[in-house]
Amino acid sequence: MADENNSTVVEHHPLQPFLPEGAWLLMLGSFPPSQQRWSMDFFYPNFINDMWRIFGLLFFNDKDHFVDTENKRFKKEQLVEFLTRKGVALYDTASAVRRTTGTASDKDLEIVTPTDLDTLLHHLPHCTTVVTTGEKATTVFTSHFGCAMPKVGESAEFLFEGRKIKLFRMPSSSRAYPMKLEKKAEQYKKVLIANNNNIQKKTKGHMTIIGIAGGTGSGKTTVVKKIVEALPPHYVSVVPLDSYYNDTSHMTEEERHAINFDHPDAFDWKLLIKQVNQLRKGEAIEQPTYSYILCNRLSETVHVEPKPVIIIEGIMTLLNKKLRDMMDLKIFVDADSDERLIRNIQRDIVERGRDVKTVVDRYLDVLKPMHEQFIEPTKRYADIIIPQGGENKKGIEMVCKYIERLML
Repeated sequence: MADENNSTVVEHHPLQPFLPEGAWLLMLGSFPPSQQRWSMDFFYPNFINDMWRIFGLLFFNDKDHFVDTENKRFKKEQLVEFLTRKGVALYDTASAVRRTTGTASDKDLEIVTPTDLDTLLHHLPHCTTVVTTGEKATTVFTSHFGCAMPKVGESAEFLFEGRKIKLFRMPSSSRAYPMKLEKKAEQYKKVLIANNNNIQKKTKGHMTIIGIAGGTGSGKTTVVKKIVEALPPHYVSVVPLDSYYNDTSHMTEEERHAINFDHPDAFDWKLLIKQVNQLRKGEAIEQPTYSYILCNRLSETVHVEPKPVIIIEGIMTLLNKKLRDMMDLKIFVDADSDERLIRNIQRDIVERGRDVKTVVDRYLDVLKPMHEQFIEPTKRYADIIIPQGGENKKGIEMVCKYIERLML
């Protein structure tokens, strides 16, 4: 890295763009400070910069949530996981600069090579919002796209590759910027709340409920994953049927292990239907969790928000008529019995602590007859059947396109 006092030396951006799959928001600064000011090898690394304190305050009501106070650094791994989950991409508007003085201030940066913003946005097909953090970043961005330069805290729209994108100009996260941390957080909140409101409006306007059924090991999880990836980020909530096994707290351990989990009576249909109805009404739910090792429901729950698309996934998702009648689209994922057996062996040994003999015996004594009696017959209720399970890429692609049309 160059001496920050040497104004003749060109510094090239030391980081690769952070572009999580499905990101809806791109945050752009100007350029990182010189590396002697870094507390981590990630964006906004200066320990006295307010950015990650803003995020901590905004999402966790704790400005130090992402701060390792003792070691005077930020918690990079926690930040990466959080930003990936939230769909937030990061980079800067300059790829190469000269520093005219030894400070980290934007006003002392001479941009040698601007970032290729077109390529950056092209790699973010779900991006609907851009945030610029500071005057220099905003100037570079608006000059490139020829859009109006908004005031701090305000926004402007522009077109890119046929899609409307909203640009928000946010206050600089530098401590030198004359605004208190809490006031900065209020400005940044506008961007995130705007996206949440957009999703909520779409949810209230129409919710698409999709049921995905199929035998154990047929590839249902792969199909669900592909659908989630194909749709806009944060538009899908998944409700696994496996989370709704009956509460067996009143049973002995021996009785629990004797339960046939592939029989319809093993499921708490009443709770599942109640919670799907809550999601339809726009209400969040506390989804139960289940342990296959303990054969019982756990005390922990998963908070699930209503989204424009709700996917109910499980072996008998199409069996219950009340549940089936709620669905806009019913899918059956089909696979050969030998393929399902192999997948069952691989999964149950690794994830559920079972040995090969136990898995094979269970398949022959329980899974196969239950599949033939309860699961295979529900194929007739399906609007779409996907043969070859999760390996049928063309079939999954066609389903994704159909779902996208349902959402229009």
